[in-house]
Amino acid sequence: MNLLIARLPSVAKMLAFPTLLLLGASAQADVNFTFTGTNTDGLVGYNIGQSYTFTFVVNGAFAVGTNAFSTDNDIWQQLAPTDDVLFSNFTGSGIAGSLTGNPLGVVQVVDNYTGPGQDAIITQFTGASGLTANGVPLFTALAVIIEGGNITDTFPGAYIAPQSVFSAITTTPAGSGSAIRLTTAGGQAYFDMDSFSIDAGPAEVPFGVDSSVGLAVLGLAGAWKLRRRKLAAAQAAS
Repeated sequence: MNLLIARLPSVAKMLAFPTLLLLGASAQADVNFTFTGTNTDGLVGYNIGQSYTFTFVVNGAFAVGTNAFSTDNDIWQQLAPTDDVLFSNFTGSGIAGSLTGNPLGVVQVVDNYTGPGQDAIITQFTGASGLTANGVPLFTALAVIIEGGNITDTFPGAYIAPQSVFSAITTTPAGSGSAIRLTTAGGQAYFDMDSFSIDAGPAEVPFGVDSSVGLAVLGLAGAWKLRRRKLAAAQAAS
């Protein structure tokens, strides 16, 4: 019995470690920008008048880059090899492959882009992407959203994570002038944007473990405490 009791503190340490991970560490969720647009040129395998959907997946915690923040502009830019990766993926109609080329990229929120009350969100990556559009190598994907109302952005004038900004933005219909452009080895394809949505996930998510694991860890810790009390009571009675 004494040997078992002597081992219990090491069990407690094992339980405490993942509990600390659960309580002390977190990460921002990715931000998904999904755009639906009507093709206007019939190029690169897309059909005029047909609707297509594309999704940019942005690193919600992007921090190390050529960023700029002011009272009317938030810009996150990946321009150097040492920068964080801004775009983790790009998917959509006719798009194949995975985003492996680590292309340059920018995500921007602009207050009064084309005039008062006409705010904009711009997402773009450029460079070897590892992706194809209808079988043709894709080099650039650009989407410009112009909203008819003000975007919910406090423009703090200092660094703020993309996820923190976009989790607060309410999706609205795309305004006049909103568009999508794909640039490939076989030419460019243009789309008038019909709608868009932003999924920025929860404000924070556990890093390394999920909530079910956390509950299991806390449950084990409680069971260990109960076991220790029973052993102590048995020792006192003997």
